[in-house]
This record gives sequence, C-alpha cells and structure tokens, in this order.
Amino acid sequence: MPETLLPTSEFVEAIIRRRLAQQQLTGPRATSVAEVVRHSLAVQAQDPPLSRWSLGLRAGVADDETVRAAVSSGEVLRTHVLRPTWHYVHRGDIRWLLELTSPKVLSGSRGRHRQLGITDEVQAQAFSVFTDLLSRGPMTRKELQPHLPGTGFPQQGQVVAHLLMVAELCGLICSGPLTDKGEHSYTLLDSVVPAAAPLRREEATDRLVRRFVTGHGPTSIKDLQRWCTITKREALAVFAAPDFTHEVVDEVDLWSLPSTELPADGLGGVLLLPTFDEAFLSHDRPHFPRLPGHRLGEQHLSAAEAGRGFVIVDGVDVGCFRRMKSSRKAGPSVQVQLHLADGVDPEGQRLAEQVQRMVDFFDARG
Repeated sequence: MPETLLPTSEFVEAIIRRRLAQQQLTGPRATSVAEVVRHSLAVQAQDPPLSRWSLGLRAGVADDETVRAAVSSGEVLRTHVLRPTWHYVHRGDIRWLLELTSPKVLSGSRGRHRQLGITDEVQAQAFSVFTDLLSRGPMTRKELQPHLPGTGFPQQGQVVAHLLMVAELCGLICSGPLTDKGEHSYTLLDSVVPAAAPLRREEATDRLVRRFVTGHGPTSIKDLQRWCTITKREALAVFAAPDFTHEVVDEVDLWSLPSTELPADGLGGVLLLPTFDEAFLSHDRPHFPRLPGHRLGEQHLSAAEAGRGFVIVDGVDVGCFRRMKSSRKAGPSVQVQLHLADGVDPEGQRLAEQVQRMVDFFDARG
C-alpha cells in the first residue's frame, strides 16, 4: 500500500477534484440513472425531489420524469438500507447490503421501538399484514396504515413509519412504482428481486468498502463509518490490500483505489448540491472551502431542512439555495431562491444557467 504525506494547502483542491470525478459530477456522465446508483452503491434519498435532482445531475438527465421512471421500473429501489434512513440502491445490490448492514441498524433501533410499543408480537402482526396485502399489488403508506396493529404510543404515524422501515431492513418489502400522483408505494421485495445466496461477511465487507471508495474516494475511515455500519477494524483490513493507496491531506488519512479513479477534469463549474447529496454529505474533511461572507457563517444546514442545498462554484461553497413550489398561476411550477456570500453575483451567467436547469428539471411534474 503506497503512502505519501501531502502538504495540506496544496492538495485539498486536488482531493476535491478527484472526488467530484468519482461522484460523476465532472468528466463523462453516466449513461443512465441506474448506472449512477450502481456506481455510487447507495445514494441518500430522504428528500425525494432533490435526491432525484442529484441522480439527474450525474446521468445528464434533463427532467425529473426520467428519474421517476427508473424508480418505478424497479431497477432502482428507494428503501431503508445502510442506516435508518432512505437510500436509492440498485436492485442487484439490495440483498447483500441488507444482509451485511441491517443487523446493526435494527439493534440500534431497539430502544426507540420500546418507546413506540413495537414488540415482537406487533412486528409479527405487521409483517403478516404486509405479506398478505402486498401480495395483491403495491400500496401506499396511507393505504396500509389502517390495517396495521396499533400500540399505546400517542403518535401512531411514527409507529407505522418504523414498522415499514423494519420490514424494509428485514428484506420483506421495498419501494414499488410511484403512483400517478407521484406518491411512494411499497411492494414485496421477492416480487422485484429474486432470492440470492448470501455472501460471507468478509466478502460482503470487502465489496462494500471497494464500491464505496470507487464511488466516493478518496475517503477516510470516518467517512466510511458514517456511511454504513462496518467497524474500523473491518475497514482497515480491506484498506491493507496492496491495490489501495493511502495519503494524508488536511491531517486526515485518506484511501483511494487508483485502478478505479476517473479523470479529474475540473471542479465542475457551478453545482447546486442538495443538503443530502453524496458529494456534500459523505465527507467530513477535506471539504469544500467556504467563501468568506457566506450566509451561514460556520453553521451547517439542518438535516430537517428539505428542499435546500449548497451553491458550489469552482469547488468553493459560496452560498445556499432553496427549491420551492411556485405560487404563480403562470410560468414555471418551481422557483429557486439563492442566498449567496457577499460579492457573488446571482445574475452571473453560469449560476443563472444552473438555476434554470433545476427549474426546467422539475417544471414538468413539480
């Protein structure tokens, strides 16, 4: 495993360039939405509209409808995996990822389930309902909820959300086609993805680490552990392989796979990256440097602030954006608000083009 110690100030930009290339935000774009998801292994998807925008950016897709079609086809699934949150994952990867990562996620949820009153009996009853009803066809959460067992918890919506999440993590259900109104639906995983022989944990861990680094590298162990549930010892065991390269940048140990690296052609020009975009969320340090006078100062956007994200210009964080439904009766159905650092021209041609690109992406369906 070759090692180099790199001067911090000189190489942070180089790391950002390489990550943008691996994220398929610079250089050649993917040829399909499914290819983007497969390359990244998993893409966080708790903010559905902007997570579809993230996929579209990487696939060079001009409209939201194309991304929706990939999800509705079953080639790309939107489900809980890796962590207790939504991700897009390719149908060919879902089973081994669930087998590898779900046990720890479920173990970490036990305390919350006790609060919600989700006992083994309640879970078994819910699984029976899912199996029965979804064998007849996909259903939305709203359609499933009246049939699910209740608990003494005052907010039953939270109970339903957790029962659905547990059924996903256990490999019973997954996303179905989007409804005509664009609503998420559920179906039985067996109806979408055939059963497969399980992988040994060592084999699955090796596959996960290599795929994560291919889609996100150079990366640190902290990045990897935040992204999934493997241990530091397991990560180091994979990184010890001779085809990994280790370097230190900004006092952070980073690993990469030179054989999988794509040409680092540039810094991407202007990028509107959602709060949960893999390029923004996956890395602690080094990160996009922030322009002085940024509207957030040193703060970060809250994880609860759906519809928002960051404006990146030539690898520098210069401000924030917000996607909103337009209240106007005429014109585009979506508006994009910008909040930029002092001195950044909101009417600049490159920035205006990207704002218009986002408006056009969503305008057909909103």
